[in-house]
Amino acid sequence: MNIYLDNNATTRPHQNVINAMLTCLAEVYANPSSTHLSGRMAKGHIENARQAVAKMIGCRIPDSIIFTSCGTESISQAFFIASEVQLNKNSHFIISGVEHSAVQETSEYHASKGSHISVVGVDGNGNLDLKQLRQLLTKTSKGSFVSLMLANNETGVIFPIAEIAEICKIHGVYLHVDAVQAAGKLPFNVEELGCHYLSLSAHKFHGPKGVGALYICPGAPKVSFIRGHQENGMRGGTENLPGIVGMGVAAESVVRSLSSDIERMKELRDRLESLVIDAIPGTAVNGDTASRLCNTSNIYFPGRNAANLVEQLSARGVYVSAGAACSTGGKPSHVLRAMGMSDERANASLRFSLSKSTTVQEIDLAVAAITIANSSSLTIYNVM
Repeated sequence: MNIYLDNNATTRPHQNVINAMLTCLAEVYANPSSTHLSGRMAKGHIENARQAVAKMIGCRIPDSIIFTSCGTESISQAFFIASEVQLNKNSHFIISGVEHSAVQETSEYHASKGSHISVVGVDGNGNLDLKQLRQLLTKTSKGSFVSLMLANNETGVIFPIAEIAEICKIHGVYLHVDAVQAAGKLPFNVEELGCHYLSLSAHKFHGPKGVGALYICPGAPKVSFIRGHQENGMRGGTENLPGIVGMGVAAESVVRSLSSDIERMKELRDRLESLVIDAIPGTAVNGDTASRLCNTSNIYFPGRNAANLVEQLSARGVYVSAGAACSTGGKPSHVLRAMGMSDERANASLRFSLSKSTTVQEIDLAVAAITIANSSSLTIYNVM
């Protein structure tokens, strides 16, 4: 049995993505910066991918897309631009308490350099405290920079970015959106969202690892993070042509089948939850069950040790996680803790994340394995 339910950590590249990348590696080997015919052909492949990614996120101006090495670099570049723009001001970054470590650690770095960081809280369901955000923006200067995720990587809870963008507009601040977890699972249009910057990562929607993108709204400040003439002067270094091509093909797949994929993943996610809750007394879903990603379920297993459950399931060929793949050290999930949950509950919760390829049979077999693993998992607290 090999049932992969950890797709928020990474997805399996689709075969058409792999085929396109292999063809590119074998046949399109010229440097895209070269002015001869072969170089221009390579450059053409990059521009085709740029158009595909732009279409996926509803961007009408493909040049607004800058290819990077990953979502983390895209996030870092957005923060770098903000810090450069605020160079002669009191830099102020506003994030939420449930952001991905890429945003958290980037914020911590800027804080170590003298920037001020404010953290907006969430309620028990993981929904952003918009009142607190408004209060923070009322008290701060127009040089503030807000960075919030579109969808949470652990609970799947979706933030109302369009509403947040209106709040930022009123206060004259720039908004960056971490959409890494949303692409391929949630339809969105950057122009309707109203954000100034938006980060993506190909391997989250069945593309390759090692390639991402940053959207910069026309008119928003631009500063090169890595110096060089590539990517319209916004990201130096010879482009990862096979990776960019793969990202473009993956984006095309999203555009073709997103609506049907969403419905299918939602049905399977709901099936997983209902079967687990029926089979194991006391289990419950963490987070808002109404406004969340179609593929994500975070479930609490009373009195159990999540790390032990992960190992038990892995031994049975079912692959899940106890939180974000980037989190280490066995600490309670900062996302669940920010939602007001106890260490006991945070340490006893698992994340299940499906893909468009997940089947009904896999869900049913996974639930059977979960039931067995739960009965043999070590307790970590006395349950009264």
